[in-house]
Amino acid sequence: MELVATSVHGAGGDEITVLTCSGDLDLETSDNFKGEILPILSVAGARVIVNLTGVPFIDSTGLGALITAHKRAQESDSRCDLVVATPKVERLLAITGLDVIIPIYATLASAIEAD
Repeated sequence: MELVATSVHGAGGDEITVLTCSGDLDLETSDNFKGEILPILSVAGARVIVNLTGVPFIDSTGLGALITAHKRAQESDSRCDLVVATPKVERLLAITGLDVIIPIYATLASAIEAD
């Protein structure tokens, strides 16, 4: 999995870290994902958008990594949103109920504009 972090500014001028992921989020890559995102989410008030549009597959370990990121965001009063465009990944998040607890957007632009 390739991870690229960039900074953008939201509609209100707030700084947002966009973590763009490409490749599978699975047993082999979830530790790398957590190593990248957890320090960012540890900063109080941080906002991170995880762009999963380039992720074709997520296994149970990858789901666990997303849940860990969500919990870290809650603990530090930060925010972690997802951008998902792959039907297989959308279905997985819906089946597991993560689409109810983690904000999910269809496009990066809509995620950036969201308050």
